Amino acid sequence: MKQFSVVKIIELNKEFTLSESDLGTRAPLVGDVGTIVDVYGSDFYIE
Repeated sequence: MKQFSVVKIIELNKEFTLSESDLGTRAPLVGDVGTIVDVYGSDFYIE
């Protein structure tokens, strides 16, 4: 995976929870499309 690649989530390995401070956002769902913004070895951050 490269930085700024567009990806589609096909599986989630954890349950995401949001707090009240996360106003205007929602937890990621299978089928969502995102962009890789940071790569950390074999891990990456999708936005």
